Formats: sequence, structure tokens, C-alpha cells
Amino acid sequence: MGSFRIKYRTSVEKEIRSVPKEIADDVVLRIDSFAQNPFPSDCKKLAGEEAY
Repeated sequence: MGSFRIKYRTSVEKEIRSVPKEIADDVVLRIDSFAQNPFPSDCKKLAGEEAY
């Protein structure tokens, strides 16, 4: 499977800058990991909506 590109909105960038660096680094790392594997094995299917 090819990789995807993650685009952050300006509001997300501001929000990430407002949290402690250790937490922000972890959040960015986890979000960016979806570019390589958008459906990790430990993900859960959302329930309750037809669109999911």
C-alpha cells in the first residue's frame, strides 16, 4: 500500500503548540503514523452511524 500525506489545519497546529512538548511530540508522531498505515491492526470500527 502506498503512503498518504497528512495535512494539518492551522487550528490544529495552534492547538498542538498549546500542549506540553512531550505530549505534542507523541500526538504528532501518532497522527503521522497514519500516513504509512491508515488502518492499524489495533483500530476499532466506529459504531452508531451508517456512514462508518
